[in-house]
Amino acid sequence: MDDRFRDVHIFNFRTREKSTFQAHSTPILSLAFSPDGAMLAAGAPGPQPIRIWDMNLPKPITDLRFTGQVGDVWALNFSSDGKQLTSG
Repeated sequence: MDDRFRDVHIFNFRTREKSTFQAHSTPILSLAFSPDGAMLAAGAPGPQPIRIWDMNLPKPITDLRFTGQVGDVWALNFSSDGKQLTSG
């Protein structure tokens, strides 16, 4: 698979600006924004971690590994208050 499957393309409707950045070292299978838009979670094929991005920078702030999750991360969802992240 080529590099474009690792990239995230963002379009800001307010400013009309476009940006692209490589969100993961492997193809991205799932994405989720936190409710306030400050963070982006990117899921990839197992055993890769879930990468969390600070969208104000944009730069990765942490990689998460959940105990027992060995397969691909096909789904991500932040809770409505942005304090929890679920994966599957």
